[in-house]
Amino acid sequence: MESSQIKNLLKKELPEELIEHLLEHYQKANNEFLKGNWDYVGNEIGKFIEIAFRIVQNKTLKQYTLMNEKLPTITEGFLKTFEQSNNANEEYRIIIPRVLYSMYCIRNKRGMIHINNINPNRMDALYLISSSKWVLAELIRVTSNIDFDIAMKKIEDILHKTIPYVWKNNNIARVLNTKLNIKQRILVLLYSEDKMSFEKLFNCIEYKNKTVFKKYIL
Repeated sequence: MESSQIKNLLKKELPEELIEHLLEHYQKANNEFLKGNWDYVGNEIGKFIEIAFRIVQNKTLKQYTLMNEKLPTITEGFLKTFEQSNNANEEYRIIIPRVLYSMYCIRNKRGMIHINNINPNRMDALYLISSSKWVLAELIRVTSNIDFDIAMKKIEDILHKTIPYVWKNNNIARVLNTKLNIKQRILVLLYSEDKMSFEKLFNCIEYKNKTVFKKYIL
């Protein structure tokens, strides 16, 4: 799903500036994950968390901390303010805030921000990336009024597996690992999307001769 589609779904109920910042840091975190920069994944996820909490504030408290102001300290007491709200359903009052809080703890306690006996690693980064996708998918589910099956398809697009060294932007994909030969790159791309049209695969691989590519390589 393209970011413009996500914006159109979410802006019906959420402030546009929050949506834009949320998607910006979501995309940056994914890009850093693909490059294996675990520290930078933590940096971008931290910003994603702060924006997502502002969205929770907006839905439960009917106001949110301005972008140029610092959020209150994220503690159990901070979470209680959402739980006690009568303005929103339990997704915004309890479930999303608790997921964000777990992300916040991993990001802060696993060496991504502060010096720790555990160095930033792929598993922690993968947890943060997967959780950010879940949060984004849940926001779409609870704010959109589209048919359930269509909503689920869009959510599945967001939750699609993230493959290291595959860079994606809308309908374009590139394999960043230059050590792979062309057949290996084809397999990586097909695995990353489950299925892909011949034209898209040919464009993504950037092979020069379409006939040779189709007849001999595929």
